Amino acid sequence: KDSGLSWFGEAVVGRMNKLGILIDLSHTGDQTCWDAIEQSKDPVSFTHIIPRRSAPEKVGGYAEWANRATSLWGDFVGYSKQRGKPDDMMQACVEKGGVIGVTPFFAKKSGPSNLTDDLMDQLDETVDIVGVNNTGFGSDLEFPNTVMRAAFIYKNPDRIDVDYFTPMDKEWGYGFMENMPNFTMGLVARGYSDQEIKKILGLNFLKLFKRVWGA
Repeated sequence: KDSGLSWFGEAVVGRMNKLGILIDLSHTGDQTCWDAIEQSKDPVSFTHIIPRRSAPEKVGGYAEWANRATSLWGDFVGYSKQRGKPDDMMQACVEKGGVIGVTPFFAKKSGPSNLTDDLMDQLDETVDIVGVNNTGFGSDLEFPNTVMRAAFIYKNPDRIDVDYFTPMDKEWGYGFMENMPNFTMGLVARGYSDQEIKKILGLNFLKLFKRVWGA
């Protein structure tokens, strides 16, 4: 259901503005996003998304297996498209002063691929939509858990580096944070300048945080 902000929701947005709380719309339906962008007096953000136009059309065996094991997402392709945001909404967010964080969670393409390259493709698309000064890295979280990933790899060793789902990538192993240098090297390889890389890795979000939090 995507009915937009209720009266209570509008009051919550106003209260968050008053308290200096950053509003993150990453998991929010389209109409609610539009309403919140319009309603908020302060910048809002999509901290961990991908452009909807580049959301996956199919998933590999791990995502299907994890869905059966957890029943968490249901239709993962539909979920990833809902979690992606359209170009005009991303542009409206940054016009409000927000920053778009690109997440690895939906970045890996179906079939043999390299997560760093796939993630750079998503980031390049985001920069194309909103500009490098409004783009950041949104790691999301270390998920699914290591036990589930280990179980899948044990049963399906041939699927590493093949499946769509992000953790199935030997270059990044079992998590994002310890392998962040891959992200930095990917930015260098794509031709981003040192200053642009600093912005993407944190300065853009830091500027947003200072503006909203009043730091």
